[in-house]
Amino acid sequence: MIRIIRDTVLIIGVIAVNTSVLLGADTKLQPVDNLADSVVVAPRDTILNADDWFKKNGGVTTTTSSPSKESVKTNEPEIDKLSDEWFKDNSSKSSTKTNKGLHEISDDLGGVYGDLNVAVNDFKISFMDMNGFLMKKSSKEEFEARWSLIDIGLNTLNNTSYGMYPVSNDFMDIDNNKSIEFAINFCKLSIGLSRFNPRIGLMTGLGITWNNYRFNQPYTIKDENGMVQPLALDDDGLIKSKLVSSYLSIPLMFQYKLRIPNSMTPIVFSAGVTGEIKLGSHTKIKTSSGKQKDHDDFQLVPFRYSYTGRISYGLISVYFKYYQPNLFQSDKGPQTTPMTFGIGLF
Repeated sequence: MIRIIRDTVLIIGVIAVNTSVLLGADTKLQPVDNLADSVVVAPRDTILNADDWFKKNGGVTTTTSSPSKESVKTNEPEIDKLSDEWFKDNSSKSSTKTNKGLHEISDDLGGVYGDLNVAVNDFKISFMDMNGFLMKKSSKEEFEARWSLIDIGLNTLNNTSYGMYPVSNDFMDIDNNKSIEFAINFCKLSIGLSRFNPRIGLMTGLGITWNNYRFNQPYTIKDENGMVQPLALDDDGLIKSKLVSSYLSIPLMFQYKLRIPNSMTPIVFSAGVTGEIKLGSHTKIKTSSGKQKDHDDFQLVPFRYSYTGRISYGLISVYFKYYQPNLFQSDKGPQTTPMTFGIGLF
């Protein structure tokens, strides 16, 4: 009995060119990024006879949700006849006991068609055609958004104006190479826009962003009478002086996944807006004799947003942010616009 099950119950992707016959309107040709959700059972004779049919019809295969008689129709009378006879005799047999049969299918077809994927769970299998595409029901796929767990970038300040200061000494001049943005994105929500196209959708979530602005000049700033004022420092023994802000980040990004031939990993293009709510701010001065922190409001904007663009591949991404409005509240400090370039990890 075991031998009969082993030799007759095999897993194969259904051979199909006319998708309207097999799966109806809810089917389209898509690149494969996941293994098949289910498989179709067919006898060894059907597989071997289907070999010639594969060669004539481009190797296109499909998956189906149940091993039914209709699911293995190929519009080839000889193959369909074998399929009908097998299902008549074996309609109650299970495909989950064909572990060895999966290896036999791999040996029979893998060398001919090149691409064969066998899943670990439930012995599921998918066959890819010559161009790396698979016919499968799009309703089985879901959009999965991409957002890096950690972002690390470099801050810049642009178009700085000191119109309200009689003498500015350019105190908001920063060292771009040491002005670091660091973000932890701890929550993500994927919103699919189409049940027929799992490559497009929206991404939102929550994160925390810290921006460091490292002063080039021996200055720090203070909040005096509701205005940002420069405070000169003794350059002797000064190691660094910087302004640090933290914001809660809430992005809303449109994402599109571009498939790459012969690769299971797409390139993800993201564009949208990130809204941010201020959590805190402080200045930090480090000298040869010690450190000093001053926590204050510093008239930084309580709410801000950024136009954000990101390109991701695998576990790495690059991103750009253009913040609006200015760094400080209007008429409370220098008018300057932050921008950030960085990379995302994980």
